[in-house]
Amino acid sequence: MYKQFIGIDISKDSFDVALLESSGEIKLETKLTMDREGFDTLLEHLSSYAKDELLIAMEATGIYHLPLLSFLLELEFQCVVINPILIKSFIGSTTLRKTKNDKKDATSIALFSLKSHHSLHLASPDTIENIRPLIRKRKPLQRDCKIKK
Repeated sequence: MYKQFIGIDISKDSFDVALLESSGEIKLETKLTMDREGFDTLLEHLSSYAKDELLIAMEATGIYHLPLLSFLLELEFQCVVINPILIKSFIGSTTLRKTKNDKKDATSIALFSLKSHHSLHLASPDTIENIRPLIRKRKPLQRDCKIKK
C-alpha cells in the first residue's frame, strides 16, 4: 500500500517535485534540473522512504519525461505516466485557478495519484524500450517538416 505520492511536472530543462503523505500533507516541494545532478538530488530526497510505499507520477510530456522515467525504473521505483488531459481535467475539478504554475501542477499530479492510484497502471522498463525506436524516428521527421515549410 502506498504511503507517499510523488507528483512530477516536467519541462525541457527542469522538473518540479511534490511529495504528499497519504493524509494529503505536503512533505516536499522542490525544483530540480533535468540532468544527472537533478536526478541524484531527487534520489537523496527519496532515500528516507521505502520504495514499495512510494508511487511516482508524472505527465506524459512528449519525450521530456523519458530520461527521468527510465532512470527511476532502472532503480525499481514504481512509476505511472499520466495523460496530461486527465491532469488538466482533475485540476479544473478541484480549483478555479487559471494560471499555470509548475509547482502547483506537481502537487496536483501527486494529489491525482493519491486519489486515483487504484486505477493507474505502473510503467515498466518495456515501456521505454518500446518507445525508443519512435523517438529515434521523430527527430528526422521534425527536421523534414521544418524544411518543407
